[in-house]
Amino acid sequence: MHCSVVLAAILCLAVPSEQRDLRNTLGLIEENDTFRHETDDHYTQGLRIFFERRVAGSSRDTIERLEGDRSARRLTQLLGPPRIWSGTRRQYQPYMTDDVVRLFVGQSMYTPADIDSPLFIPTDRPYAGWLYAGLSCMSYNSVECRSVEVQVGPTGTFAKADKTQSWWHTTIHIHLPQGWRYQEKARLGFNWSADRRRVLLKHYPQGKRREDLSLRYGYAAGNVLDYVNASLTWRYGHNMPPAWGAEKMTQVLSEYAAALQDSGSATDNQFRQPRSGVAVFATYEERAVVYNYFLSNNIPNATLRITRRTRVVDLEWGVQAYWRPLALSWRNVNRSAEFEPGDAWHRYSSIALSRSF
Repeated sequence: MHCSVVLAAILCLAVPSEQRDLRNTLGLIEENDTFRHETDDHYTQGLRIFFERRVAGSSRDTIERLEGDRSARRLTQLLGPPRIWSGTRRQYQPYMTDDVVRLFVGQSMYTPADIDSPLFIPTDRPYAGWLYAGLSCMSYNSVECRSVEVQVGPTGTFAKADKTQSWWHTTIHIHLPQGWRYQEKARLGFNWSADRRRVLLKHYPQGKRREDLSLRYGYAAGNVLDYVNASLTWRYGHNMPPAWGAEKMTQVLSEYAAALQDSGSATDNQFRQPRSGVAVFATYEERAVVYNYFLSNNIPNATLRITRRTRVVDLEWGVQAYWRPLALSWRNVNRSAEFEPGDAWHRYSSIALSRSF
């Protein structure tokens, strides 16, 4: 599906409504290094199109509303993380709690720095791609978020990353990549990831300008990526968007978290999210990588001479905004070298756009 079609579908119903209960979200996330510089190298392209459904609302009616969404609730119970809320009718935490179930499809693409060479480059990242579908579940409130995600799909020639890149380069009339015959061997990729995020510090004065600091940690396991990670995110803004929204591709994007509460006690006014808001943010992330299929030596009739680095650092900054029912995020990422030889940082940017209805 062409991303412009999805973009048009997201925007065509952009008539804000503060009265309706916006339970569904349609969106896309596009990550590309050409947003930062006019070259294709390393992690050069990632696209994800998703649909998600919110299962519950504010704490006042959470338990009642759950009765009407039994199928989605069972799915969340099966694949989702531990409960944040107390699951009885009369005992629940005095702040907003939601569950979100998301379905998505996506494609990731990796290339060496020199895509003009038709020869195999043993000292650089190999060509690789992954075409996948998946499901993610998230439970959150105003101070904590837990999520899990599963992805499955083909890699190698079945991922059609070579066709996608060649088609796009032909469309915009630039040189075609020459070395896709040396891409990683095909396999059925499967990956499971889980993370937990929590607001550590927050400064929510009576005015509309707010600030917070959150911690995120988690892991991924499978035959594509294995790692553990931890990060700190600082945000400052006006009517700030939800703390768990407008995330990069490896995190759940949702408009519905209750980060706009002034305190832990719930009132109707605190659940009434403003129509619009904006925030700037900065993130420092560390990853300990145990396995990376995209750097593995699985190329037919060729041998790589690179060594995967265990420690990878991401420095991120950007802006996130919403004007209900639209949400938008722009993120810049600087990533340390993922293999040796090589000490250059890789740069790419990400844009996320969603429309709730």
